[in-house]
Amino acid sequence: MLPINRNATIPPKTIMIIAIPISGKKFSYNMINIVDIDEKNIIIHGFSMGGYGAWRMSLLYPDLFKAAVILSGAISPPPHLKGERITDLLDKAEGEKLSYFIVHGAKDNAVPVEQAREAVQKLQELGISHEYIEVKDAYHTGYNKWLEIFNWLKNLIYRYKKVIR
Repeated sequence: MLPINRNATIPPKTIMIIAIPISGKKFSYNMINIVDIDEKNIIIHGFSMGGYGAWRMSLLYPDLFKAAVILSGAISPPPHLKGERITDLLDKAEGEKLSYFIVHGAKDNAVPVEQAREAVQKLQELGISHEYIEVKDAYHTGYNKWLEIFNWLKNLIYRYKKVIR
């Protein structure tokens, strides 16, 4: 979760980033009920194996999320867990209403960049909205693309609000 001043109140319809376990649909709905969240603008984020979780949650529950931000994300489940490859879930998805922002280091030695490229190719084939940044000299970490991510999120949310006005 993004750092929040413990003494501050959370204004209504605040953008929050909340860590959600892979099987966390119940948790997600509970957070919506506890905090006044704009339900049409929920964005899931994951890094590394959490990226796999964000991919998976967004594809299994597309009604819950507007978009996903994936940083150095895996597209295969961890060996000790039963799960689907993300490209297989994309084939079955109603994901055309979702948007993805993917960032991956070209020299990643934990999650090979080929996984990101494969996912991006599948998104292109299916016509699913996405942005992809491959960071030339970065490994699994060591890049900072938050400005690009937040600009993308701002445009995504503003575009939505403009449409419904």
